[in-house]
Amino acid sequence: MNIEKLLLKVLNDEASSKEYAALESWKKESEENLKLLQELQTKHTDIQDGYKDYDKNAAWHKVESRILQSEQAPQQKPAYLKWIMLAATLLVGLFGLWHLSNQEPAQPKDYKSAEQTMQFALEDKTDIWLRDGGSELKVISNFEEERRVALTGEAFFDVAHDINRPFIIQLDNQDYVRVVGTSFNLLNEGGEFDLTLYSGVVELKMNNRTITLQKGDRAKKVNGAIVKYRNNDDNIISWKSNDLVFDNITIVEAFSVIENHFKTTIDYSSSTNNPAGCAIKSKFTNESLDRVLSELSDILGFNYKTLNGKVLIKDLACN
Repeated sequence: MNIEKLLLKVLNDEASSKEYAALESWKKESEENLKLLQELQTKHTDIQDGYKDYDKNAAWHKVESRILQSEQAPQQKPAYLKWIMLAATLLVGLFGLWHLSNQEPAQPKDYKSAEQTMQFALEDKTDIWLRDGGSELKVISNFEEERRVALTGEAFFDVAHDINRPFIIQLDNQDYVRVVGTSFNLLNEGGEFDLTLYSGVVELKMNNRTITLQKGDRAKKVNGAIVKYRNNDDNIISWKSNDLVFDNITIVEAFSVIENHFKTTIDYSSSTNNPAGCAIKSKFTNESLDRVLSELSDILGFNYKTLNGKVLIKDLACN
């Protein structure tokens, strides 16, 4: 109902009885409507029953002016409405900034280590340590139905358990490691493959074979074939723990561990003694290469020097 046009028809004696009744109903709909009519009565006089003796000419010009303004001119928004709209805009903007600032950053699709070990968690809460020196992990699925990644280099995985979404590490086009929730160390680089399981169960698909590994098992590629055996090497993840454990092993075995841990080469070919007969029992934590060699040299009585990234051992003797 257009109340302004209805008022205009009433003021010009053109309203029907139905329209008069509509006006009365409108007046009773709310207190604001009643106040509006009372305001008209205050400003204008001689309003009789049915509005018959109302000053029609003055009322006509007033109402017509209001109608023309509303139909022809752009309507002006009340000042308070402008402030409300401005406040709402600011609130929406501030909420948007808050929402963006509280959103978790998008997960990277490619992780690559540099000079230090890189530790991070995937969106499924799987924890991964990438060994230093350029190990790389790529996320190659959206993790909705399955969790699939690809590894080049060496990494330790602590996979979040999810029986409905297996975690798959792609090794090449056909070979892969499949787990549900477990922890293991994996080396996959340049033809080298070495998998050591620390908890849970792992399914390895390689060379058209499926091998199941359990806690304590190790699978390693030897001369192109996969060999499975029980792990007895305490230093597989020394790169992650920074612990070197020599539990009554030969110095030759210790040198091999040191080479792998520090990514160096040890040459003991000029030694005057048989190094295979030298046994060592010791442990190092967060020690440098020089500190480890210095202590071993005190125990076994050898001299060493580093030349062009290679360690040269001389005068090895078992004291």
